[in-house]
Amino acid sequence: MADKSRSGTLEGDEFVLFYKALTHRDDIHRLFNEFSKDEKKLTLLEFVDFLTCEQLEQIDNVEMFAMDLIARYEPSET
Repeated sequence: MADKSRSGTLEGDEFVLFYKALTHRDDIHRLFNEFSKDEKKLTLLEFVDFLTCEQLEQIDNVEMFAMDLIARYEPSET
């Protein structure tokens, strides 16, 4: 389905399409949208809500834990 050029190989955008098809998870998107107000990103507080409500994290300083996770796995200026 991803081989739109019918070349027998995946080139550029075709590979991206293939990757997205393999990794798409409706359950993850639903959960993300449940915690994200704008359905584009999670703020620190939204992520903390996810950790405490969905993941049932019971850490004394969950905000610091969330910031550590973000710094380690999603280092982004935005």
